[in-house]
Amino acid sequence: MTEEEPNGLATTRIDRQAVFTSDLPPRYVAVIDEGVFHRPTGGRQVMAAQIDHLLAIGWRPV
Repeated sequence: MTEEEPNGLATTRIDRQAVFTSDLPPRYVAVIDEGVFHRPTGGRQVMAAQIDHLLAIGWRPV
């Protein structure tokens, strides 16, 4: 991976998040199986932040 690629990937993710946090976000439905919550990724703090984020976006009005 070149030095520029991580920045490009981060920019792409930020742009994608902007679509979902816009005034008229697309409707998105996902099913997450329980196993996802039992598979540690990045340690306790990262997992807690990911779960908090899922809960926050799950309560947004449609």
